[in-house]
Amino acid sequence: MSLSGITTYNPDILRLRNNLNSIVTQVDKIIIFDNHSSNLNEIQNLTNHYSGRVSLYSSSTNVGVAAALNAMLAVAQNQHEPWILFLDQDSKPELNLYRKLSAHVEPNTAILSPLVEDINRKHQDANKHEIEPFMWPITSGSLVNVDVCKKLGSFNERLFIDFVDDDYSIRVFLSGYKSYRVNDAILTHEIGRLTPSGIPFPHIEGGRIVWRRAFNSGHSPSRHYYQVRNLCYLRQRYGKSLAKRDVKLPSVLKFYLHSIIFENNRIANIKAMNKGFADYGNLL
Repeated sequence: MSLSGITTYNPDILRLRNNLNSIVTQVDKIIIFDNHSSNLNEIQNLTNHYSGRVSLYSSSTNVGVAAALNAMLAVAQNQHEPWILFLDQDSKPELNLYRKLSAHVEPNTAILSPLVEDINRKHQDANKHEIEPFMWPITSGSLVNVDVCKKLGSFNERLFIDFVDDDYSIRVFLSGYKSYRVNDAILTHEIGRLTPSGIPFPHIEGGRIVWRRAFNSGHSPSRHYYQVRNLCYLRQRYGKSLAKRDVKLPSVLKFYLHSIIFENNRIANIKAMNKGFADYGNLL
């Protein structure tokens, strides 16, 4: 048996249908966890077209991404599924994505992730290796080892959204489990609503600074709040342990600069980020 889990929140039904059509031929069962969408009836009507292959679980409130992932993880465990493929509502897995990822399943592997191509910009990190160690996979498109995830405490629900995947990946890394990216498995994904700025911005890659065109993420002030709050938490919680292993977390200052220079709603975003900075201690 094989299982995929999709988190939804007010999804575009056409995109969700395309997502389901792409994955339904690759796995035996699909579960959807809906985070109190206003169009829940449309989601239910859509799932009815898949002859019982898609099961819908819904929450009476928006419990966040991490809680949704944990709910689907619990379903996988109850159904004795050793692995679950997580997807976002507007991601589109290529044909044979599940097969390509599952070909590399090993007991000590926690995460097998695809090469992610954002619909608004071409991925720039691919190399010629079929599979390589990868520290920072996003949750969507990742095939997750259920037993390992439960042993490591599952996903941190206090984070709610943003850096949920990074928090888990750090725990995987520090615990000695493996995370790999399979470069011939492709996931089409959209991170925010990216629009190019035309202005280069520095990134650190492989210990050196490279300049790339920056993008406006299109994220709301509330997302800026969670991004800064949760990043500050990660830096405080794991920074020293990661530094001993020569792993660096993003700079909070970089988030501020990027928002000031490239984002819309600058004042609202800065206020939200300031509140996130003030609140991160509550997570410790």
